[in-house]
Amino acid sequence: WAEQNNFEIEEIHCWKHPEYPDSKDVKRLLIMGGPMGVYEAKDYPWMLNEIRFIRAVIDAGNKVLGICLGSQLISAAMGAKVYPNDYPEIGWFEIQWNEAAYKHPLAYGVSSHSKVFHHHGDTFDLPENAVLLASSKGCKHQAFAIGNTVLALQFHMEVNKELIEDMMFHSAELIPSTYVQTRKQIDDGIYDVMQNHTDLASLLENIYCD
Repeated sequence: WAEQNNFEIEEIHCWKHPEYPDSKDVKRLLIMGGPMGVYEAKDYPWMLNEIRFIRAVIDAGNKVLGICLGSQLISAAMGAKVYPNDYPEIGWFEIQWNEAAYKHPLAYGVSSHSKVFHHHGDTFDLPENAVLLASSKGCKHQAFAIGNTVLALQFHMEVNKELIEDMMFHSAELIPSTYVQTRKQIDDGIYDVMQNHTDLASLLENIYCD
């Protein structure tokens, strides 16, 4: 999507202790996922610099999108608590976009009910001034916005077959439960990726395109 819309992409590998660019120069920031928890900063001290950088980009008024761990890092950067959810969510489960989402410019064009891929065990409190946009049965806080420049998604609309294979390879053994699917259910759910990619394109256009 970014290439099709002629965006120049610069990757920052936070765990390699990079030199961060000036936050004012980062007009669009995308924060992706990872297996660690925000509250594990003692084991992953590089997250502290990442959180400070995210806050600086937000304070500069630039556009920020976080996915999974990225959404949790946004929450932490804005002073909210991140902690283990009551249930891990792994697999394809529906989220419900709420009334606020229907009226919010960052959620314009998404499906009212979306079956999306989840791979997380944590959740977060909403930051101050955040607007909750979506929930699931297993996790109340699935998506939120701060103004018209910050969007956080707990789930993965970007997945394809290869990404799911990679996630499963790096996962602990799946123990099916209320919100953890079997590997067969996860593989069968791949047919929802086309709708996910369509919805994600709408979200990317809403937040990144002027």
